[in-house]
Amino acid sequence: MSPRWLRLDDRDPIPWEQQQDERLENLLAALSLTLGDLVQERMAAAAGCSPTAVAALQWVGRAPDVRTCDVAEALEISIPGASQLMASLIAAGMVQRARYAHDQREWRLSLTDSGARRTLEAMRARAEVVRGIVATLPFPWRLRLIRIVERLLARMVNGPQAVVRICRHCDWDGCRSAVEPCPVLLAHAERTTSREWL
Repeated sequence: MSPRWLRLDDRDPIPWEQQQDERLENLLAALSLTLGDLVQERMAAAAGCSPTAVAALQWVGRAPDVRTCDVAEALEISIPGASQLMASLIAAGMVQRARYAHDQREWRLSLTDSGARRTLEAMRARAEVVRGIVATLPFPWRLRLIRIVERLLARMVNGPQAVVRICRHCDWDGCRSAVEPCPVLLAHAERTTSREWL
């Protein structure tokens, strides 16, 4: 039970801990939605295309010889929808395609210089938004926040597709060069080994 001085009112039937949990739920939901919307808006504005197109550009830029069906799976959209999206990005000069050497039926996608520039601008916009928010916290709080966010993200890995969803806008180069490994990939590896979701 919480100390008397922490309770708002001894007659209040809701325990203080429960009140704080409910407040945290509201605050965290508001933060995640607002931050998510702001990041999507700024990335799309910086790249000059839709949020879905930005995500597609990121996936095409990350994987060598990526196919349209790979983009559809990563973004959790239909293959016809992914085909339309890729066609619009090709028409806009951001993505190019070429036949696979070993299978002429398949197209491999890659970014043009324009697509790579737009992707980089989008990633810079994302970093600026997040940096501007966390910079308002003292450095020791930011260190503590890293641990909290790592733990929360790891708990959100509920299947293989969750890794793609959670990390879709991450700076993979920064993540791979970090001193400590990605908590999402660690959680995925642990659950895959234990076959927790099989």
